[in-house]
Amino acid sequence: MKVNLNYLTSQTGGNKKIMLEMIEIFGEQMIEFQDGLQQQFDTNNWLKLGKIAHKAKSSVTIMGMAKTAEQLKELEILASEGKEVERYEKILHSIFSDFELAKQDLEKEVVKFLS
Repeated sequence: MKVNLNYLTSQTGGNKKIMLEMIEIFGEQMIEFQDGLQQQFDTNNWLKLGKIAHKAKSSVTIMGMAKTAEQLKELEILASEGKEVERYEKILHSIFSDFELAKQDLEKEVVKFLS
């Protein structure tokens, strides 16, 4: 499982309605983050790539995606300095894969909440 909803649960007091709203927002954000990261990578805009990675890091942390947050932090630091550009594609591939697995996990969680 890519997500761990313990933090979200503690921050919402276990309120399923709020949790569902946060999950829905995160689902939309994942698409925006992925599109933005890919676009900045494709155009070699490393500074903006780092900024999007920074923004995404907070959201994935809330969803308990610690490994993904670490990768985003690494990408943020590298891209903001334009260092080790050859590593960006591999890091992005891993992040995007985590996003897809998280989407599947969250869909299962939503079904649990609604049943």
